[in-house]
Amino acid sequence: MKVEELQTRYRLLPEVVEILELVQQVSGKDIDFRPVRKLNVAATTKVARQRMPQHIISFDRGKADRINYIIAHECGHILRMLQLPPADRLVPATTSATVSIAAEVLADEVTFLPPALIPRMLDVWVGGLVLQVTNQPVDVKIEQWLYSNYPGLRREQVQGLEKDARVALKALAIEVERMAPPTVFRISNAMNYAYLNHINKITGRNYRNRFRGRQEIIGLGKQLYEISEGEWSDVEVANQWAEHLGIRQWFSWIGFEDMPESYYRD
Repeated sequence: MKVEELQTRYRLLPEVVEILELVQQVSGKDIDFRPVRKLNVAATTKVARQRMPQHIISFDRGKADRINYIIAHECGHILRMLQLPPADRLVPATTSATVSIAAEVLADEVTFLPPALIPRMLDVWVGGLVLQVTNQPVDVKIEQWLYSNYPGLRREQVQGLEKDARVALKALAIEVERMAPPTVFRISNAMNYAYLNHINKITGRNYRNRFRGRQEIIGLGKQLYEISEGEWSDVEVANQWAEHLGIRQWFSWIGFEDMPESYYRD
């Protein structure tokens, strides 16, 4: 779906059209928009590499009520990456070696699982934490950028962030705690604490009370919050978060253009 069809179908706000034009100016490439049924997240983005003719944003068609905010946020990821010098464009990656390091750390915490299930769940947990630690600090910067520069988006942005906050807070549920290794539970919720502390400046809501009694998570989350207040690049702040959380060895960074062949498959 081209931008013209997206604009006709969803009545994009002028601010979003402006952001889309900025993406085209910065990258020299258009965006292919793909509505999808029941994504696990609101949207996913493939930032175009040299051999790709266009960027790809897939979005959950069931969340069309906040399509302006979703598209604007995803464009923020494209812009933050492509406004960097080529040598500084890096993306996180996990390998069998990095997963093995994580598996050793979590070995005593996953014995409740059937042995055949452990490798699969380790991939899920490690992949989830790596995605979180390399994305949430960036998400904070994008939200601040949108709120400061595009006031016409604020109403939809706040609504979207409040929904995202409700999803994040579900990770504190007793049911989740029972089914996750303690290290994974603690680290993930500490990152959520830091992230929610940032977005409450936009939503006007205080999410800290939901963490009452979770002193270790709160203490770690406060440290992450303070780090992300600094003037770090996206890679630097992710590395700082990961060091504090003890998961820096669970992933590596690769060049923006050094993607596996699977990345180029639709």
